[in-house]
Amino acid sequence: MKTSLTTSMTTTIAFSALLLSAGAAHAANKQADKQAQAPEVHPSTMVALEGGTFTMGTSTDEELGRYGDRWFVNEQPAHEVTVDAFSLDRHEVTVAEFALFLTWAAGDYHWHPNQHIEKVDGGYLPVEGTANEPVRFVTWQAADHYCKWAGKRLPTEAEWEYAAAGTDNREFPWGDEGAGCEAANYFAGASFCQQGVLDVGSLAAGQTPEGVFDMAGNVAEWVADPYARYAEDGAAQTNPTGPQPTDAEAGTLRVVRGGGHLSSGRWRRTKARWGANPERRSRNIGFRCAWDADLAAPPDGAVRGELSAPADENRRQTDRPLAPAAELPAVVTEGLLEPGPIVAAGGQWYVLDRGAGSIVSIDPTDWTVASVYEGLNTPTEMVTDGASLFVADPGAETIVQVDPNDGTSTTLADAQVDPRALTANETHVVWLSETTLRRYDTVSDTVEDVLTDLVGPSGVELVGPTIFYSTKGSAAETTLSYIDTSGAEGAQVMIDKDSIGLGDNMQYFYTQHIHVDAEGWLWFDLRYRSFPNNALALCRIDLQEGSGDCPTYTPPPHHARMATVGATAYFPVRNTIIRYTYGEDDAFSEVTPWTRAGGIVATEEFVVWTDEQNGRVYYRDVR
Repeated sequence: MKTSLTTSMTTTIAFSALLLSAGAAHAANKQADKQAQAPEVHPSTMVALEGGTFTMGTSTDEELGRYGDRWFVNEQPAHEVTVDAFSLDRHEVTVAEFALFLTWAAGDYHWHPNQHIEKVDGGYLPVEGTANEPVRFVTWQAADHYCKWAGKRLPTEAEWEYAAAGTDNREFPWGDEGAGCEAANYFAGASFCQQGVLDVGSLAAGQTPEGVFDMAGNVAEWVADPYARYAEDGAAQTNPTGPQPTDAEAGTLRVVRGGGHLSSGRWRRTKARWGANPERRSRNIGFRCAWDADLAAPPDGAVRGELSAPADENRRQTDRPLAPAAELPAVVTEGLLEPGPIVAAGGQWYVLDRGAGSIVSIDPTDWTVASVYEGLNTPTEMVTDGASLFVADPGAETIVQVDPNDGTSTTLADAQVDPRALTANETHVVWLSETTLRRYDTVSDTVEDVLTDLVGPSGVELVGPTIFYSTKGSAAETTLSYIDTSGAEGAQVMIDKDSIGLGDNMQYFYTQHIHVDAEGWLWFDLRYRSFPNNALALCRIDLQEGSGDCPTYTPPPHHARMATVGATAYFPVRNTIIRYTYGEDDAFSEVTPWTRAGGIVATEEFVVWTDEQNGRVYYRDVR
């Protein structure tokens, strides 16, 4: 029989013999060793542009011809902009270049089968005949991640227009005359110039005087800025990073420039602009990168240079670790503003609506919804001890206890700066406030500082009198530790750079979420802290025996906490929820496609979760 939880944790758990398994190594060790390498920033692939001042946008009294004012209202007013010197990619990022990024850094997270990229043993390769085409079906985040991985960045909207229009304020990238299909690949009024995209740099007549290709047609391009109308005052700006949103909806989109092969002729203009959802994948949108001397140097130990593509062995376009569920989940309820954590207590589900500052209940038998509590400021987290609900409210700087039966509340602690990582059991509530680990005693009605001056505290879990916590400071300070508050030993380190076998590579990783399941296993994530892709290993430790491993990797995680049922973990990642059963294999499956989970409740029969983007609560039978 296993010993009790608190008496068994007397030594540091050693990971040196097991490290990360093959699955975790794909997204952890491989990335720690290889992610820092990237294509060299080289003059032959970029055009150096001197800084200067130009007129950005379209004048309200300019002759707009047959298109009329309405086509160009988002380009007004014209305003003077000055940009510093920078370099811009001569060509749009190609399929081959993006395949290298997937192979050496991003993996499946930014891959899409419509990118003309196939999986092979050891990585990704372009579909035959597409290597020099501009990559498409990439989100704004994928473009941003690629550029940073390559030691560059996305150009600002001002930089993009400056490169296209120049100080002479050209109407088209090549000049003021509206050249046809010999200069740009676009939809030419009644037919397409080409039945698809061309290889980058195919149309020499369309390049700018400085030698930048395809800034009109072929594919439109993501730029760095959020999308909104230009400031009405038309004031001069220096190195702007985008207009300031003027309404609640503005700023949620990202700017797209340049038009593509599916765009009409007006999008060839250097002033043309529009906004798109940053998660959109379009056959008409690609990107290019910029560079300037102020960009940070690569991380210590990084080696930049030429990268080799994987061998062309065992091509498979549809073999993906993320296996989508066959059916869409059922919608329990909708119309919430920003549903976050969901917990089960007393035969009900309770959802914290962060956007509304309220708590609602859902009856699992008939899915009826009722209001439980209102009046929270900016709540972020909610947990339960099985009876009461506990909420962290950073806006009010409080920890609040809510009785779900009568809707009354009690403030357990106030003046809490950035309260987070909330956890609770029948006798205590524990949370982080700045660098302090605090505990509320429900019996004595007192708050105490358990630990102070922690370096980057990130996660907390409470089991009886034992508190598990993680820190993500420097390489030497990144640890997973515990403290038995019933004894006098003080804090004990469980996992650090030596015990997990990563050594100095621990600087690349940290732990955000800690979860102890009903079987006495502690689950934790091992996140890759640096760009471009904080994909992680999912690890599990037997607290009684002191053994464990990191059996699987996952895509980049989301902030919502995991849920476990037996040996199965449900873990929110950025665009889905993954399911992994310990001991079955090294792969995980996908509970549902395209959701942004704010919280999860899981049983052997079903999984219920909130979607913080669309305001819904979903249900899926997992039997």
